[in-house]
Order: sequence, then structure tokens, then C-alpha cells
Amino acid sequence: MRLLERAELVDKLKNWQTGTVNAEEIWRWALELKEDYSPGDSVIQDVVDVLAELPQDLVTLEDAQVLIEALETNIGQDPLSQNLIWNYFDYLDTESRKQTLAEDPLYAPFCTPAY
Repeated sequence: MRLLERAELVDKLKNWQTGTVNAEEIWRWALELKEDYSPGDSVIQDVVDVLAELPQDLVTLEDAQVLIEALETNIGQDPLSQNLIWNYFDYLDTESRKQTLAEDPLYAPFCTPAY
């Protein structure tokens, strides 16, 4: 079982921000991680959970910074980081995103009225 630390996850998210990896690569990486990894803490677990649901939850590049900020919060302040993550996504305007992402092959299946 592989141990995942915050620094590796932050690096991966920053690579997404710079275009070194794309949304589909981030998503597939997170799915692979979930098969056999041990999160270093609960914030890592939450971020990986978000990334593993990336297309379904319409998570985009613009959300990466929030995840980085949650991961860069001081160790021991996990509840604060977790609240940041879940409150941010609770207030996301998914209807607007559905319109924006409807033509993107990764997100399109999740931009239908059923979602």
C-alpha cells in the first residue's frame, strides 16, 4: 500500500494548473490511487475523493487552487481544511458549469438534465 503525502498531491495539482497534466489525467491518477493507497491524513483523503469524482462533480482547473489551499493549511487544522473543501463544492454553481462543459468529452455525459 502506497502512502500519499500532501506535498505529492500539491505537486500534482500544480502540474494541472500549469498544463503539465490535464483534467482526465488527474482524474485517472486519483482513481488509480484509490485502489491501493494510504492517505497521510483526512485532508488528503478528501482531496483524492474529490479528484476521483472529477467529471461527475464537474470539478475543473479553477477548483485546483482551493484544493491546494486546503492541503497547505497547517497540519492539525484538518477540520478547517475539510470545511473549506466541502463548503466550496456545496456552493458551486453546477448548472452554469454544465452549460460551459457540455461540449467537453470528459464532462459531457454529466452535463445532461439527469445530473
